[in-house]
Amino acid sequence: MDEQFDQSVPVAIDPSGGTTIIVTNTRQAAELLLSRWPVDGGAKHLAARKACLAVLEGIKKGRDARKAFEAAAIEANIFRPAYREVTHRRTSQAR
Repeated sequence: MDEQFDQSVPVAIDPSGGTTIIVTNTRQAAELLLSRWPVDGGAKHLAARKACLAVLEGIKKGRDARKAFEAAAIEANIFRPAYREVTHRRTSQAR
């Protein structure tokens, strides 16, 4: 089962860092981890793949996948927390 993340995870997937993707759910995270990850996977990359699969199978919660995905993004040096803050402010202002 796909689950929305409790908090978005902004990542830069191209080598130049020019394109940031705001990941908001398990299926999107799994697709990035499996086919568009810009660096060789490390231990946290593998853990995130397993966590996403467990969520999609209904074994774990979306927050577990989000935490693991964010850790993998930090490990790969592609996490862009400043984009999360901007996105959050825009969402809050729209209400």
